[in-house]
Amino acid sequence: MLDAARKITGLGVGALPIRGSDERFKGVPTDHKVRRLPVIAGHILIGMVARVPAAREGLRSPLSPHRGEPH
Repeated sequence: MLDAARKITGLGVGALPIRGSDERFKGVPTDHKVRRLPVIAGHILIGMVARVPAAREGLRSPLSPHRGEPH
C-alpha cells in the first residue's frame, strides 16, 4: 500500500488500480479528493468513474427544484 501511495504522489494521479498476481482486480487506493469507483467486468477493470459530491460543487440534491442555486 505504501508503494501505491508513493506512485500516486509521484505520478500526480488521483487513483491507482491494483491487481494481484492472479490478474484479478484487488482495489484502488486514492488521494481521497474525489471518490472513484471501479467499473469491473468479471474480474477485469474496464474503467473508473469519478463522483464529486454535490456539496463540494455547491449544488443541491439532483431531486431539489433549486439545484445549482446558492444555499
